[in-house]
Amino acid sequence: MFDRPEPVAAVDHVIPIHGANDPLFWDPDNWQSLCLQCHGLKSWRESQQWIVDWAPIESRIVVTGAPATGKTWYCSNRLEGFDVWDMDAVADELGYRDYPRPEYQRLQLVELRRAFVADMRRCGGDERRAVIVTSPAVAFDVVKMVRGRLVHTWAPDHVIHARLAARADRCRIRTNR
Repeated sequence: MFDRPEPVAAVDHVIPIHGANDPLFWDPDNWQSLCLQCHGLKSWRESQQWIVDWAPIESRIVVTGAPATGKTWYCSNRLEGFDVWDMDAVADELGYRDYPRPEYQRLQLVELRRAFVADMRRCGGDERRAVIVTSPAVAFDVVKMVRGRLVHTWAPDHVIHARLAARADRCRIRTNR
């Protein structure tokens, strides 16, 4: 919920459904895995009608999804010409190699993301900006703040596991140098 990996415990509908008769209820493309805290918070916000009645500004995009679901790939390949804020890329630029990150590094990165989002909110609609946010709860808040469009990335579990294993190997190689 707070940008820390939690065990998956719930299947959530990316686009809210209206009962079991809703065609999206059984659509696997509308499913995402969430921890219980994120699912509860998202469901509560939906029940409070947190989604305001406005059209998103297409030049402001928030990309969310579980780790290793292709958020960075999506931004690199689908958002040409966008200024993209990616916590992993910023961490690499700052020389933060450890994963999971120590608390002080994580807090610094979150603060840098807040500054990017605040600037994104102030900029005109002609500036093309995107921010990658792993936590769905945080992503929904950012979408609301910047009046942006939400993009949710997804990958099958076996793909996620393979990508995370490859990432762990790369981290081990970098830290052994």
